[in-house]
Amino acid sequence: MKHLLAAMLCVFWLAVAYLPLALDREVTNFMVERNCMPGSDCLAMAMPLIIQVGLVGWAARVLLWPLAAWNLGGRWLWSRIRKSSQMPGSAA
Repeated sequence: MKHLLAAMLCVFWLAVAYLPLALDREVTNFMVERNCMPGSDCLAMAMPLIIQVGLVGWAARVLLWPLAAWNLGGRWLWSRIRKSSQMPGSAA
């Protein structure tokens, strides 16, 4: 049961880390499906939305990727580093 919970948490944090990439993919798909080429009316009307979604994507990367990295192994790695630096006989 412990391994199942760990696997589910891993899948959850990988899905959280994928969210910013999914936002970018949706913007790209919108532009391709609507044939929004430079100079077209479609692009002129959709550009403010595209910019806002792009900013949200970058903010999500800045906030979610470190959080996901911490929960996918950063906490474990940090504890290992702290333990090794606190061992008796270390040159600290």
